Amino acid sequence: MKNRESLLNEELTMLKGEGLHISKSQDGNLQLEIKGGKIYDNIGVKRAFPYSYKDKYILFKDKEGREIGILEDMAELEEESRRLLQEELEKVYYIPYIRKVINIDYRMRTPVWTVETDRGVITFELARRSDAKFIRQNHLVIKDSAGAKYEILDYTRLDVRSQELIEREV
Repeated sequence: MKNRESLLNEELTMLKGEGLHISKSQDGNLQLEIKGGKIYDNIGVKRAFPYSYKDKYILFKDKEGREIGILEDMAELEEESRRLLQEELEKVYYIPYIRKVINIDYRMRTPVWTVETDRGVITFELARRSDAKFIRQNHLVIKDSAGAKYEILDYTRLDVRSQELIEREV
């Protein structure tokens, strides 16, 4: 591992969208071609700011996990590259949306939530109460004990019982 000083001296590589082409390889992996000929196969993508800038500051990593660079804005990409990148980000960041809180119970001081999501009814445990928190006004993100995340964009739009349960717990 690099020492702390060398990590602080590294520079970010900012990528320009007009110089990038994203495609799928024959085996279905995402590929990145940078103008000038460099092609990366089986790349990984990640949002630097997943909640506040969903289409900006996209980090690209090679198959060994080394940083290739950061795309400032997906809008800079041509349509097909943008579509493929968006599809991949949706896979990476799929978070079920909670439509209704059915119940919040406790098992030995552990909060157990039963909710209806856009994918059906699910029950999960939180490791601690603080794993359900507001990241913006009325916007709640919940992380269960297994590390899965759930999201409520605006809890005030849920039914009254759901709102009451959330206000009691969060």
